[in-house]
Amino acid sequence: MPQIRQATVEDVPSLLPLVEGYWAWEGIAGFDSPRASAQLARLLAEPRLGRGWTAFVDGMPVGYLLAVYVFSLEHSGLTAEIDELFVLPQHRGRGIGAQLLRMAESTFASAGCTRVSLQLSRDNDAARVFYRRQGYTERTGCELLDKRLRDGGGSAAPATRRTSTLREPVALLAATGLALVWSGLKPFDRATWWLEVAPVLIGAPVLVATISFFRLSPLLYRLLFLHAILLVVGGHYTYARVPIGFWAQDLLDLSRNHYDRVGHLAQGFVPAILAREILLRRSPLRRGAWLCFLTVCVCLGFSAFYELIEWWAALLWGKAADAFLGTQGDVWDTQWDLFLALLGSVASLGLLGRAHDRSMESVSTSPRREMRG
Repeated sequence: MPQIRQATVEDVPSLLPLVEGYWAWEGIAGFDSPRASAQLARLLAEPRLGRGWTAFVDGMPVGYLLAVYVFSLEHSGLTAEIDELFVLPQHRGRGIGAQLLRMAESTFASAGCTRVSLQLSRDNDAARVFYRRQGYTERTGCELLDKRLRDGGGSAAPATRRTSTLREPVALLAATGLALVWSGLKPFDRATWWLEVAPVLIGAPVLVATISFFRLSPLLYRLLFLHAILLVVGGHYTYARVPIGFWAQDLLDLSRNHYDRVGHLAQGFVPAILAREILLRRSPLRRGAWLCFLTVCVCLGFSAFYELIEWWAALLWGKAADAFLGTQGDVWDTQWDLFLALLGSVASLGLLGRAHDRSMESVSTSPRREMRG
C-alpha cells in the first residue's frame, strides 16, 4: 500500500533521483543536481512558496508532486499550480498519482486556495484523460505565454537567446532568396516563371511578417524551404524540362518527365504540416481523427484551387500557358495531381506526426509537458 506524506528539506536527497528521472523521461536537457537540490530545499523550507509530497512503496520513494502558490484577483485570492507530478513507470496504474493529487488538494483547500491549475502539452493525451478523471477541466480560449527573465542560477537570461532561435529561419530565408535569384536568371519562359514562383513570392513575406508573434516549428520551416526549392527549380526550367526529371525518365524508362508529379506530391506533403500546426495552435482541435481528416481536406482543397488557377491561366493565355500547365499530353494530369496531393498529405501525417509534435515543443508559446501518475 503506497504511503503519501508531505516532503521536507530532509527529503531532498531522496527526491533528486525522482526529479532526474522525470527530466529524463520527458527528454528535458540540462539537469544539474546541485542546482536542483538548492531549489528544492528553498521550496520545501518556505511554505509560503508552495509544497511538495512524496509517495513511498515499501519505504522507497516512487513518486512526487511539487506545487507553488499564486495569488489571483480573478480567482478571489490564493490559488495553487502543480509544477511537477511524476510516478516511476513501474509503479503506475496503482492510483499513486491520484493519491498525490488528493493529498495536495486537501492541503490547498486548508490553506484557503480557491482553485488549482496545471499545464499540459497539447499531445499529452494520456495525462489529459488522467486529470479529467480527477475533475480537472480545460479553460477554453486560454493560451500559455512565456518569457524568460533569469535562469535557474539567478543570472540574467542571455540577450542572444531570441537571436539564436531565429538563426535557422533567417538562414533558410537567405538560401531561398539566393535560389530565387538564380531561378530568375534567364528562365526558359518568363511568364511561366512568375506563375511557378508566385507561392514563394507571396509566402516568404507572410512568414517574415508573422515570425515575431507566430513563429513556426523548425521542422515546418525546413519543409517550406524544400518546397520553395522545388518551386523555383520548376520555375527556372518549367516542370516538363527539369534536368533531374529527364535523368529519372531515362533511368527508369518512363514515358514522361515526372518532376511535376514530385511537385504535386509535395503540394500535399508540406501543406499538411502547415495546416496541422495552424489547426493545433489556433483552433480547439486536438490530435486525433478529426485533425487528420480536416488537414487532408485542407490539402485537397488547396490542390483543387491550384488546378482552378491552371484552368484560368489556360483560358487567359491559351497555348502560351502550356508550359505552366505541364500536362505533357496526359489527359488525366489533373486527376493525378489531386491524387498525389492526397497521398502526400496522408504520408506526411503518418510519417512526420510525432516529429512535428516534438518540433512544436521548441516554439516558445508551447506549454511544457506534465506526466501523469
